Amino acid sequence: MLMLLVGHGARPCLRSDVGWTAAHFAAEAGKLRVLHALHSLHAAMDAADLFGDTPRRLAEIYGHQECSRFLEKPWHRLPREAAASPSLKVSKAMLGGALSSLV
Repeated sequence: MLMLLVGHGARPCLRSDVGWTAAHFAAEAGKLRVLHALHSLHAAMDAADLFGDTPRRLAEIYGHQECSRFLEKPWHRLPREAAASPSLKVSKAMLGGALSSLV
């Protein structure tokens, strides 16, 4: 689903009416592969919603430890080269794997 949406122009940077990003929804649901895919698309991974909750906080609240550990990484402090998106071929493979877990 994610690949289909992004392929048709969906922007993972958009927010809901309460400030949730795609990462908030993935963290709440415990979808680690979707979080990896969103990160590879340079989506906001640490944005706070209107209540101050980040995706990491939601992962903690709902007991998704792997998601919480992934989200605690200091992405904003990585050198630009280390945070660069993988090749399109690798991105498609990652998104394809993430999508298969959503169906």
